[in-house]
Amino acid sequence: MDQDERLLNKEQLAQRCQVSERTVERWVVENRVPYIRLPQRGSRTGVRFLWSQVMKHLVKQTSKPVPLPGHMLPRALGKEANEG
Repeated sequence: MDQDERLLNKEQLAQRCQVSERTVERWVVENRVPYIRLPQRGSRTGVRFLWSQVMKHLVKQTSKPVPLPGHMLPRALGKEANEG
């Protein structure tokens, strides 16, 4: 499976974005990042994140875009950047 299409948990997303897990939790509560809600288990509901969708969303939210190294871009975005 393509690494950009893997589902990430809260801890993995926090590591990739270099933020705390608490920040990721806040992003979810504030709908600041796309996520997939898992079926409810008891009183808790987990979420997962699709890395390519998170990156697309974050790039759109950037007020002053900074070029990202090719290895950090989802493949679809990396191809577009290299073609242009």
